[in-house]
Amino acid sequence: AKPPIVNSDTGSPTDPQAKRKLNRPMSPAAERDLLSWLKKLLDDCKPARVPFERQWYLNLAFYGGKQYVQWITSQSGNYSRLLEPDVPAWRVRAVINKTRAMVRTELSKITKERPRGYVIPSSSDDEDITAARAGDSILEHIQREKQFQRILRRALFWTVTMGSGFIKDWYDPFRMDSQGVPGDICLEPVSCFNLWFPDLMEEEVENQPYFHHA
Repeated sequence: AKPPIVNSDTGSPTDPQAKRKLNRPMSPAAERDLLSWLKKLLDDCKPARVPFERQWYLNLAFYGGKQYVQWITSQSGNYSRLLEPDVPAWRVRAVINKTRAMVRTELSKITKERPRGYVIPSSSDDEDITAARAGDSILEHIQREKQFQRILRRALFWTVTMGSGFIKDWYDPFRMDSQGVPGDICLEPVSCFNLWFPDLMEEEVENQPYFHHA
């Protein structure tokens, strides 16, 4: 039987009936089949991302001041490495790292104003208005407690240097919050190196059939 469609981000199936089945203990053979199927999906996504990876590594090298690096392919053509070609000892390789200054300038511009969210009351009733104000306070508390501005800056660094950056959010029922109560909201900046998508022509993540975060 074909394994159930699984949301790779949360590790849970999207079909309710399949979800109930996966909540039951799986046999070792079923676990192997599921893992091999997920690995095949991941392997199918890897080749299409190679040209983008080469550019990402080159961008990071320029940001780090390695302005003379080149992709050098082995004689067999099986692999490539990002290296600085050998040059005569008398040749001076001066480096003025304008890339880092440009990245920091752009990052400062887009993080200058703190993003804010608002809870809009569903009606003009006093009860709904009070609930909306309480929602605003809860949101500000979560942003402050989770250091959202720092996480956003780290995600935007990947956006500026590589073109795309992501923030992953999820609820962990087993993690203790700041009050020692089980269950906590988690936030994490994710770089492009840790994500694989099957359709690189689709710009919206929500429209992807699946994706892997590994």
